[in-house]
Amino acid sequence: MRDRPTVDLTGTAWCLARSSTGRRMIGNLQLLRGYAALAVVVYHLGFTYGLPHGTDFKGVAIFFVISGFLMSGFAHQSPAVFLWRRLARIAPLYWASTFLMVWLFGGWAWHDWRDVALSLAFVPHLDARGTWQPTLGVGWTLVLEMWFYLLFAGAMALVGRRAPLFVAGLLVALVAVLQVSGTRNVWALYLGHLYNLHFVLGIALFYATRSMKRPAVERPMLWLVLPLVMGIGAVICLSEPPPPDSWSHVISYMVPASIVGAAVWLARIGADMQNRWAMRLGDASYAVYLLHTIGIEWFRQKGVILHESVGWSVAFVVALVAVSYAVFRLFEVPARTILTRRPLRSGQAKPEPAVM
Repeated sequence: MRDRPTVDLTGTAWCLARSSTGRRMIGNLQLLRGYAALAVVVYHLGFTYGLPHGTDFKGVAIFFVISGFLMSGFAHQSPAVFLWRRLARIAPLYWASTFLMVWLFGGWAWHDWRDVALSLAFVPHLDARGTWQPTLGVGWTLVLEMWFYLLFAGAMALVGRRAPLFVAGLLVALVAVLQVSGTRNVWALYLGHLYNLHFVLGIALFYATRSMKRPAVERPMLWLVLPLVMGIGAVICLSEPPPPDSWSHVISYMVPASIVGAAVWLARIGADMQNRWAMRLGDASYAVYLLHTIGIEWFRQKGVILHESVGWSVAFVVALVAVSYAVFRLFEVPARTILTRRPLRSGQAKPEPAVM
């Protein structure tokens, strides 16, 4: 944790911290991954306490901006290596979490095996009840994520290092056409989802920052900027959701990209978070994201409504983070290591930061 090696990431030099497993990471993005996961937990816990109903701290959007930014740095990889690494990162814990949910809540007497199979394959579909979300509800974002990866890998095969620009243009076109069409087809719900634009914003952020020059003098006060930006973003998110055709909506939509942009800029100029607890929270973020709704529902069925008690909610979040970090160390890391132990011959990938 003491060293800060400078690594060239497709033309951009970054000061990278190390996670608890020794992988090189952009520390500020690790912090944001933890923040984003906890933001989603707070949303699903159902806290209102005078806040507008449905208050959303844009956790998923932050994940998507980070993903668009980081994936743009891997356009030099072979499509097969890229896609396999993404699948090894996303799939094992998602599959395990889905089976855990089936086992805990009704088993196969309640869950249709066809719906579960399509969910595990990241295929958009409607289940027997007409619900468009997969078996594990939060998995809808992973369906978007995997289709973004598929589009990216296909673009890499077609246009090589220009893949990010190709994908950004394609996503903008898909969202525009499918939003205007008004179709309710389940594939259109995914491919035309407005959240796809956060991938585009992440790609734009990559190109906007890759040529930045690092100043010669470090400025310690810059460590305060990222918490300040996160706080301002949270306050904006607390406001009543603005109408879709208003400038306020556009501003609120730019909050995730602004937060991630501040984190990237600070890391670029040397103010990169390297606190080991922030790094561990980032490591645990994916498990936190996948497991929290299972935990909330399990307590609900036991008669404990978490949002009715601040004490229970705080205890739940603390326990969730601890369990999630254990899951990261004991399941995620070994699974990814096994799956990527022998990289595909079509190209060797450089060590890379983990993404959602």
